[in-house]
Amino acid sequence: MDLLAQKVDGAVVLNAEIEGLCATDCRVCVDVGGSVHNWLMATGLRYLIVDLQDEKDICRTFLVELLQLYKRHRFPFLFAGVMDRPRKILDSYQFLATGMPIFITPEDAVEYLRQNHPALLDANTDGIKVGETVLETRMRSALGRFDEVEEPQDAVDI
Repeated sequence: MDLLAQKVDGAVVLNAEIEGLCATDCRVCVDVGGSVHNWLMATGLRYLIVDLQDEKDICRTFLVELLQLYKRHRFPFLFAGVMDRPRKILDSYQFLATGMPIFITPEDAVEYLRQNHPALLDANTDGIKVGETVLETRMRSALGRFDEVEEPQDAVDI
């Protein structure tokens, strides 16, 4: 499970990529949740639009991680392309009771933001690379920090 950043009508949307579905290892989905948090902090966006792209099987852990972020951040988290199974997961965690609507298309979600929270769309999105996955961004950042650390020299016997 991963998320690809795309720009739609002046907003940033994260498209769910189902390839490599976490059927064997849900740690991947927990990492994606952490990546989304770090990505939100790095980009400064005060909203999140996730397009589940009408996939029937979305990992429960992945959705729960996003819902935990929503509880922490308390800014608009909007979902588009939500089928019955993922909708039931969202409902079981009371997300639908928060009043956040679910949309058919990401364009509908962007229009909702434009009408209800127009200032959020003024965020600078120039640094967001279209087509780059959120997970890759996090991994590269972590690798960059490690690359800067100098390797210790081997001890030399005299």
